[in-house]
Amino acid sequence: MQEAVVHPGYEPGGGHDLALLRLGAAAAGIAPLPLREGDPPAPGSPGELVGFGRAGGETEDWGMKRTGRVALAACDGVPDEGNLCWRFTAPLPAPGEAANACDRDAGGALIVAGSVGPRLAGILSGGLGTDCLPPDEGWASDVTAARDWIVATALDDPLAPAACGDLRSAGALQRAFSITSAGRTVTVAEEADAIDHHYAVVSVDGQEVYRYAMLQHAGATPIYGLWNWAGRWVLEVNGALVVEGELYNAKAGYREIFNFRMLDGKPFFLFLKEGLVGVYYDGQTWPGLFESVVHGACCEAGIANPGNAAALTWFYAQQQGWWHYVELGLFERQSP
Repeated sequence: MQEAVVHPGYEPGGGHDLALLRLGAAAAGIAPLPLREGDPPAPGSPGELVGFGRAGGETEDWGMKRTGRVALAACDGVPDEGNLCWRFTAPLPAPGEAANACDRDAGGALIVAGSVGPRLAGILSGGLGTDCLPPDEGWASDVTAARDWIVATALDDPLAPAACGDLRSAGALQRAFSITSAGRTVTVAEEADAIDHHYAVVSVDGQEVYRYAMLQHAGATPIYGLWNWAGRWVLEVNGALVVEGELYNAKAGYREIFNFRMLDGKPFFLFLKEGLVGVYYDGQTWPGLFESVVHGACCEAGIANPGNAAALTWFYAQQQGWWHYVELGLFERQSP
């Protein structure tokens, strides 16, 4: 980091709890979210908190990335202008369905769904309670209210499409991919219609050839990647594998396919069949190896699992009720 620029209107608890950090080098593997536009979200609108703070109460478990949903509400503890607020009240639903921010979450994100994908609505700022337990009210600084300052200070348009270097975006936040397959330029991008239906749209040499209806989401896109497999384009989206417009799940009898990749130039993926997770590599299958492999969910366990390195895939899996760390890859046989 080269410089930190604090918003000139910053007052503790009064809004504009914002700062821009000027990096010494471009970040790779993390695609920034565009800012929310328009009027503030109406009370009751859904949002998602993302931060690295503690869980609340007497815990000191900060440092792990967590996400959770909130319903935005009118502010009581701080002015409505420049802030976006939510209530945290008992009884609580399932974990992640009603969340709150806590110590060291400040600087994290409040994300809302836009018409063409997730948008950054606010930067987590504070709350009324000291233990972060219900009943409580939390708030984030509204980035839309500070957009003019952000643009003038950054000398860039934060609503413009953002790249993330040469790496695949962390947590599948990337919403567009492009490859070359059999001499063709193949792209996939996320689109949304007027009633917020989301689609993964595949084009070949600029012409749309396939459209997949995705589940509505706020946060990471369900588009996980686009690859070339022996001259055929391959799309992984929402637990489905599409090969040249054909749903491979239906062809192979798999309920779900995830973590597709080319390993040593050959296709590798995990699949769910009859309630168990198996492995596919280069035409060979090993079904029913694991009871569960967490993936595609919120928080660290779902975003970072499975993980991939150059010659292997690693993940945590459940087998006979126990969780195991697993590495699958290409290893040299040791000499006797």
